[in-house]
Amino acid sequence: MSGALPAELGRWLADQAEGIDLGTVPAAEILPRLASAGLTRIGIDERLGGAGGEVLDAVQAVAAVARESLAAAFVLWGHRCYVEFLVNTDNAALRDRQLPEILDGRVAGASGLSNVMKYIAGLEPLQIAARKDGDALVLDGK
Repeated sequence: MSGALPAELGRWLADQAEGIDLGTVPAAEILPRLASAGLTRIGIDERLGGAGGEVLDAVQAVAAVARESLAAAFVLWGHRCYVEFLVNTDNAALRDRQLPEILDGRVAGASGLSNVMKYIAGLEPLQIAARKDGDALVLDGK
């Protein structure tokens, strides 16, 4: 990806950025628009339903979205993290079952790191705790 958004998506993001930030643009509209512009497929092997390219291309897509809307870029980043988990899992059945809908933007994925990122940025308290349970490490929180 060159770092440029498809023109229609760029205009929509620029026009809706404030509404996205304020929550007046329904969150359910954001991911389908990003996906329909092909952004969720960037950096994913074509054999898996992607558009090809490298992970760096996906990072450039997130950066391009962020130039118009940080909130929409956060949606794409979280979704793309989950895509990366699916692409790299050894669980082929899970990947085969979920990846098509995830890449199409019909189902949203997320990394589960939102709270951690906000904590690191000083925006909210950490809402997760780790504890040992025998030989296992258990994470509790939201």
